Amino acid sequence: MKVRGKWKKTLALLVSLAMLLGMMPDLTLTAVKAAAEENAAESTQTVTFEGIDGTSGCGYGEGYESLFDGKYTESDGTKWCCDFSDSAYVIIEASVPVWIGGYTFVTGNDNARESGRNPKTWKLYGCEAYRFEDEDNSWTEIASVTGDTTMQDKNYTSYPFSVDGNETKYQYYKFEFTANQGADVMQLSEILFDYNVCDHEWVNGETQAATCTKDGFQKKSCKNCKREITTIIPAAHRWGAIGQTKEATCTEGELQEEKCRVCEETRWVSKSGGAPALGHDWEETGTEAHTCTENGKIIRTCTRCHAVDEKDDPNDPATGHNFGTDGKCTQCDAVNSDYLKPIQPEGAGTKESPYEIKTAEGRKQAEREKWSTV
Repeated sequence: MKVRGKWKKTLALLVSLAMLLGMMPDLTLTAVKAAAEENAAESTQTVTFEGIDGTSGCGYGEGYESLFDGKYTESDGTKWCCDFSDSAYVIIEASVPVWIGGYTFVTGNDNARESGRNPKTWKLYGCEAYRFEDEDNSWTEIASVTGDTTMQDKNYTSYPFSVDGNETKYQYYKFEFTANQGADVMQLSEILFDYNVCDHEWVNGETQAATCTKDGFQKKSCKNCKREITTIIPAAHRWGAIGQTKEATCTEGELQEEKCRVCEETRWVSKSGGAPALGHDWEETGTEAHTCTENGKIIRTCTRCHAVDEKDDPNDPATGHNFGTDGKCTQCDAVNSDYLKPIQPEGAGTKESPYEIKTAEGRKQAEREKWSTV
């Protein structure tokens, strides 16, 4: 426990009195505890976050500055809403360097109506010193999310995300978004950070080693503030070449067989420095005649692997349908969807009973009226 300045004399006096009198251990313990709690309270800092750079908003009041104004409810909500095609970003400055253990995205005011505006894929970076004029500031990736499915099209809804394994305090942070849920704009009402200003002193905790197929982990806790972090140890085979190779084919380069030294699983991989794929050696072996709707085809066969391929014959184009008086194509028997079969006119053809002939449009109208009453 670190005790600063004015408390050193106080603690020394209390401890000395307790040792001398030997009669007030409970009072001494209470005093020391109170001193520690007050010292801890004094060391707690209120940290502010500010958006200092990023993708411009779509309109007035919709800039990235709104992400950190504390307004994200139905009564006083604001938002960052920007045009989105393939990327957007925002850079944040903390008033002091902080350790980030997680963050929360709050959705916008009209997500329920305007769907697809939530982020989908993004990365979070940290930087100790940021300068606007530098093209390549020293950003360190500390978290990422790919293809998120947790955020829903709901208004002013909070979605927390953890940051695992980060042990460093940064004063500058950057969110870089590379995909949203499909709309032509992206929006968020607020970004909230789970932060800590402690100068952590990490102590290793539970550890589970990774296997060939299952991730392991390393847990740590800070002995000052009791924060815990978990670092994932990715599963990984330990591959080694075992001598066998495969010659290059039309579609694959030369291969080398490898075996895992732990579980003995094997795989074939591209041989380092091996011959590249040969590519097909095509030879024309036939043709296929055109139809009414498709061009004729030239058939090709690879002389090495016997793969078969076809391509349009520019000299044998599709001819289109040739519909006869019966409404069928004379070449392929396809039926003309607009064809109306002739019908025998009503009536005897006499003065008293003349023929009644309906036009094509009249027949179509009759059909529409018939089906409209069904």
